[in-house]
Amino acid sequence: RAATSDHENKAQALSLDNASLRERISSLEAECTRLQESLAEETERRNRETRALARKVAELTEEAAETGKKLEWEKGENGVLKKKHANAIKELNRELQRALKRCEQLEAKLPPPDAASTRTGSVSSLSSGESAATDERLQNG
Repeated sequence: RAATSDHENKAQALSLDNASLRERISSLEAECTRLQESLAEETERRNRETRALARKVAELTEEAAETGKKLEWEKGENGVLKKKHANAIKELNRELQRALKRCEQLEAKLPPPDAASTRTGSVSSLSSGESAATDERLQNG
């Protein structure tokens, strides 16, 4: 009888352990399910975020490429304008030299100033003063 009672006690203890373990298993399975759902939600959220970031990177990459093309075009335009302006300056310098040479030729053809005539002298001095003022304005320009 003692053996039977001992076996019954062991069976009862095992039954309690079994129930306790089944509760633990149930609790762990519920936690596992909750964690799997949480993982799925987090994975989906991260995937959406990744797609949004990928779209943004693509947009910025395209914008950078367009900006690079525009920069190269503008550099080309600047080069063209520099050449055009340099040629215009050269041509203006040539015209200026021709005009100066023509002025020198005209001055060489003028009769020498008559010292007896104050009128001619005053006209010469006026034109000389005017010329000096014009020269000064051109230099200060």
